[in-house]
Amino acid sequence: MNLITNASDALGEHVGTITVSTGAMQVDRLELARIQPLEDLPAGEYVFVEVADTGCGMDAETRARIFEPFFTTKFTGRGLGLAAVQGIMRGHHGAIQFTSAPNQGTTFRLLFPPLVITSETAPAVVQLELKDHGKILIVDDEATVRQISVEVLQYFGYETASAESGARAVELAAAYPPFDCVLLDLTMPGLSSEETLRALRRLDATIGVVLMTGYSEQDAAQRFGNIPLNGFLQKPFTPYELRRHIQTALTQIQAQRRLSATAF
Repeated sequence: MNLITNASDALGEHVGTITVSTGAMQVDRLELARIQPLEDLPAGEYVFVEVADTGCGMDAETRARIFEPFFTTKFTGRGLGLAAVQGIMRGHHGAIQFTSAPNQGTTFRLLFPPLVITSETAPAVVQLELKDHGKILIVDDEATVRQISVEVLQYFGYETASAESGARAVELAAAYPPFDCVLLDLTMPGLSSEETLRALRRLDATIGVVLMTGYSEQDAAQRFGNIPLNGFLQKPFTPYELRRHIQTALTQIQAQRRLSATAF
């Protein structure tokens, strides 16, 4: 979505083309060295998603800064799209290849390591599962993320509530206590995720938090400093990844609450 939005912006008011394609390719170490460096990646086969446009293109100065958070040639408030793409690719152990020149358009190619299907990774037969228990607060300014998270957690047996902002999350936590865990987006308008978590912990010092974001875990953790977290969930995530992180967080929270109870 971020790449297509940028491509659309590059076309502006002019007639042009945006092309999305997928494929597989062999990449050697020399080619990897020229690609946007995310980590030390092995040579070999990669699958790719490519977004190309015939728009205005970028000069050398702009190309050198496009992955900087908040750098934008548009209006204030933009500039996180490509930084988010970089974080997602780092989480998938992939790489970003791009070419661009003024008046010659831009092409972004996202390289992913292929999944090798074995007997261990092949889909298993779905079996009836026991329901989980707990009260979860989902906080994200994206309505789709909130809706999907609510539906997934309710399917697994959790009681849920959702909030579109940090301020609304604090209101719900004060009005309908106690929540066991909050699934908290890293970047939100208004009250920041750090401020939201501090306010929630003032209401309930034992409330757990699973942070979700498209950035890497290291980048996100730097923003929270010494504020303890109970998990980190990389976007995009599967229903079972979401469930596993919530289960782990609840196990930690229950142990903490038992310890607090025995102290008195």
